[in-house]
Amino acid sequence: MPFIIEKERDPLYKDGLKEGSNETKIAIAKALLQEKVAIEIIMKSTGLSKEEIEKLAENGKSDLST
Repeated sequence: MPFIIEKERDPLYKDGLKEGSNETKIAIAKALLQEKVAIEIIMKSTGLSKEEIEKLAENGKSDLST
């Protein structure tokens, strides 16, 4: 089941993510990656680029192996 945030109705997005810190966006992206959410959905939910999310995914894989 896809994880979709309705930006207009979600108070976290309206109050936090829209103008939120990059650290918040990264933390949310990491959590969504752990839940195996599609990169396209993470992009729409956080505003991060595909490259940024892929880099987080790669870093997460190396963190798990140590």
